[in-house]
This record gives sequence, structure tokens and C-alpha cells, in this order.
Amino acid sequence: MEFISVDENNVNYYDIEGILYDRKKTTLIRYPEGIMLENYSIPNDVTRIEDYAFQHCHNLTSISFPESVSYIGIYAFSGCVELEKIIIPKSVNYIRDSSFSVCQSLSKIIISTETIKIGKDAFAGCYRLEVIENININVEIDDGAFTKCMMLLLPCDAIS
Repeated sequence: MEFISVDENNVNYYDIEGILYDRKKTTLIRYPEGIMLENYSIPNDVTRIEDYAFQHCHNLTSISFPESVSYIGIYAFSGCVELEKIIIPKSVNYIRDSSFSVCQSLSKIIISTETIKIGKDAFAGCYRLEVIENININVEIDDGAFTKCMMLLLPCDAIS
């Protein structure tokens, strides 16, 4: 799918340049995998990125999150194989299950010290992941969060 078009009279949904949002434009519901942009900045009013929203968007190399985002859904960026670096805003305190799984080009993550939990398989299959910056040493890391992250070295106190 290359774009989503919503009738302007629709009371539940809205589209901006082919991307699906709720009517208030605070929830990004679906970014079609056919959009050919390499870089995307999520609009400042967005507070929620829905489950599966960017799944399999193979062209994305970078994504910018505004501080307004507090929820990143399960599988939200799963399979974004060209995504190279992400900065999780401090407003996100829980990185949900499989949210960035199989982002094979992802090499660096900057996580706010406000993040208290990293869900199951959150970064599983991120083969090139080498660096995680700012991780809170008290963060709860669920099973498999970094499975198959063969280049990643976590400090021992971060995984206890």
C-alpha cells in the first residue's frame, strides 16, 4: 500500500500525506510501507504510535520522535530493515514487545533514563545493534529483548 486516503467527512480518521491518524491527529495509526521516504519526523501533536504502525517500512532509515510521544505500540517498527538509529523520547517509559524487532540495520539506540521497562523481543533480531546510550541501570528487561543482537555488549548491571 502506497498511501491511505480518508474522506474529509470521516468522523473517526484523518490522513496527512497518505498516513492514517485518528481524527484528533494525536494517534498515528498506519504509515503505509509503500511510502518511499527515507526520513520521517512524527508530527508534534502525536502522543501515540499504534501497534504495527510502521511495520515493514523498508525505506525508512531514520525516524524522529517528538517529546509528545508517550506510547509506541507492539511491532510498531518491526521489520524496518533500513532503520539505522533511534532516539526514544523521555516521555516513553515502556518500550513494548517486539516494537523494534528485526530492524536489521539498527546500530544505535538512545534510550531516556526515564524508560523503566523494555518488553519481550523489543529489539530481537537487530543484528547490527552495537550501542545503547543512557539506559537506566534499573530498567526492567523482559525475556528476549535483545535476542540475536550479536554485536551488543550490555554492562552486567543493566541485565540483572
